[in-house]
Amino acid sequence: MNKAILIPNPIHESRVFLNNIAATEPVVVNQGGTWSGKTFGLIQVVIILTLTTIFKNKEGREENIKSLVVGQDVPNLKKGAISDFNEIIDTIVDSFPENCKHLFEYTYNSTDKIAKFHFNNSEIQFSSFQNKQSAKAGKRHYVFMNEANGISWSIAEQLMFRAKIRTFLDYNPDAPFWVHHKLIGKKGTRLFLSNLDDNDFVPPKVRTELIAKGKANASFHKVYILGKTGATEGIVFPNVRWIQAMPKQYKREAF
Repeated sequence: MNKAILIPNPIHESRVFLNNIAATEPVVVNQGGTWSGKTFGLIQVVIILTLTTIFKNKEGREENIKSLVVGQDVPNLKKGAISDFNEIIDTIVDSFPENCKHLFEYTYNSTDKIAKFHFNNSEIQFSSFQNKQSAKAGKRHYVFMNEANGISWSIAEQLMFRAKIRTFLDYNPDAPFWVHHKLIGKKGTRLFLSNLDDNDFVPPKVRTELIAKGKANASFHKVYILGKTGATEGIVFPNVRWIQAMPKQYKREAF
C-alpha cells in the first residue's frame, strides 16, 4: 500500500488568492488599497494556473499554457511582479520535498523576460507595450495587467481580445478610469475589492504607519486603506453617475 506524502502548503492563501483562483469569468478585476496583497496573490494565481491548466484547441490538441504579466513599464515590473514571482517560486520550492521540486524548475530568458517551466513547457512572460499595435502580437491563455490604471484602454482592449481563457487586472483606485467605465458591471466581468485587512502578512510596523497616515489624510484613507475609488483632482463636476445610454426622454443636451 502506497503511503501518502504530506506536503506543507507553500501558498500564502490570502483572500485575493482564494477569490481569484476560483474565478471563472473572462475578466477578473481586483480593486484594492495598498498592501492588500493584490499583486502577490495574483502572481501566485498565474503561476498555479500556468502549471495546472489543461487547454485543448479546436482540433483537440493540448496546448502549452502561455501567460502574460503586463506592466506600465519594465522598471515597474522588475520592482513589483517579477520580484514577487521570484519570491513565490523560491518559497514554494523550499517547502517541497526533493522529489517534487522539479515541478517548479524553469529557465529564465532575461532578454525576452520569459520564464519557461521544464515540467510542462508552459511559460510566463513579463512585458510592457507602447501602443495597441504592439499589443496585437501573440495570443495567450492568461493575461494579468498589473497596475492597470497605468495602461491605456487601447492596449488593454487588445490584450483582453487575445486572452484565450482569462484576464486579471489589479490597481489602486486613485481615480476612476477605463476599468470603471468599460468593464465593471458588464457581463463577463467579476469585481473583487480588497484592503489592508485582507492581508495577514502585512508587517505590524507598516500597518501602524499606514493607519496613522490614513487618519491624517481622508483621501489617502479612502483609496489606500479602504480600497475605495478616489476622485479625480480638478474636475468640474465631482459627483457624476455614469450611464450606458441617454434616457429616452432626452434627444440632445448641450451646454
